[in-house]
Amino acid sequence: MSDEDMNRLVYEAQQLRGQGEQLQAQLDSIADSVNEAASTIDALKEFKKNPEMAMVPVGSGVYVKGGKIKAATVLIGVGANVLVERPLDQAIATLEKRIEASRKLSEQIGKALADINSRLETIDNQAKKMIEEEGA
Repeated sequence: MSDEDMNRLVYEAQQLRGQGEQLQAQLDSIADSVNEAASTIDALKEFKKNPEMAMVPVGSGVYVKGGKIKAATVLIGVGANVLVERPLDQAIATLEKRIEASRKLSEQIGKALADINSRLETIDNQAKKMIEEEGA
């Protein structure tokens, strides 16, 4: 194989590594979203059990204790910075659906990442073979 073939393999490997890094970043972001949604579900369920005590986040890990508040409904984001009022159970169900959709997306991205890693391994083997043939 020629230098041109080797350069083509190197270029393809660089492109694939870049794609792999992007996919890994997406997986990390999805995992963060799933963890946040799961924590929110836990908090909503706890709040449902004990509506007498509410903790209101004000930032930087600081919370203000709140008194009894209307526990029947919550505001939930539906996209484009739009909030809608929903019953607590419906908000929990919405978050559970989001988690499920995120997990499915994560599986698809994981498969794509595995395909990229497989192709990178193939490229590595081809490059090693080319180097061995030149050395022989």
